[in-house]
Amino acid sequence: MEFSQPAYQLIQTRSSYRNFQPDPLPGELVAQFQAAAQAEHTGPFGNHPRFRVIAASPGDSQELKGLGTYGFIKGAPAFLVGAVAPGENELIDYGYIMEQLILKATDLGLQTCWLGGAFKRSRFGEKMDLTETERVPAVSPIGYATPKRRAVDRAIRLIAGSKKRKPAEELFFQSDGLSALPPEQQGHWAAPLEALRLAPSASNKQPWRIQMDSVGTHLYFVPTPGYSLPYLQQVDLGIAMAHFSQVALEQGLVGTWKNHPEAQSKSSLLGNYVASFL
Repeated sequence: MEFSQPAYQLIQTRSSYRNFQPDPLPGELVAQFQAAAQAEHTGPFGNHPRFRVIAASPGDSQELKGLGTYGFIKGAPAFLVGAVAPGENELIDYGYIMEQLILKATDLGLQTCWLGGAFKRSRFGEKMDLTETERVPAVSPIGYATPKRRAVDRAIRLIAGSKKRKPAEELFFQSDGLSALPPEQQGHWAAPLEALRLAPSASNKQPWRIQMDSVGTHLYFVPTPGYSLPYLQQVDLGIAMAHFSQVALEQGLVGTWKNHPEAQSKSSLLGNYVASFL
């Protein structure tokens, strides 16, 4: 994904907004973002989620209220909606591509908010003309946020801990899987690692761990016990991977997310192996 601003800056700028100005977005802006959304996308695991910018219609906000606190969206003029078919780690690929589009929206001066839920039989699913096997794991309102956050928005952010992130020493580890990776050993990877740490996740659980060694960067999944929508944490992994790779490549650190048999075969104290950036 190409941006006019550094991805690392966009990651630091992006925030979740739930209260929008209802006026229609400028047509040229919508066309630009629509082109990015509807381009052919391929995730790290080879899935091809598709996306579309859809104008808001009466009833959208009411339907979103079924998502609990994340449903308090007001005035959004449009939504970013996607669909993905079953495949190997398709939800990770969905999160990976959608987060790139979220950052693209940020680059265009638009505000967003990740909303995860069951949309297959919703009006969002209808608008995407879903096939029998496709699903809509998450959507996002798109628009210009109101100048001041509503009290309910501030309360939701406080409850969800939207600004809180685990410290680096709880997320990044050396090759033994036990020792925290100190800043002085992160080297050129400090910015990509921080970008990953800042990745948004459902209920801000950050269900990932990183292990770095002489071979590469290895990502592990730590599912949250009893989490009500466990599949959303697969989407979270994709968001984190997008942050890491986008900033790494921007800084000239060549690599791609792939399976590394040796890392996969090793048992780890960190969680379930996902992929390695090599």
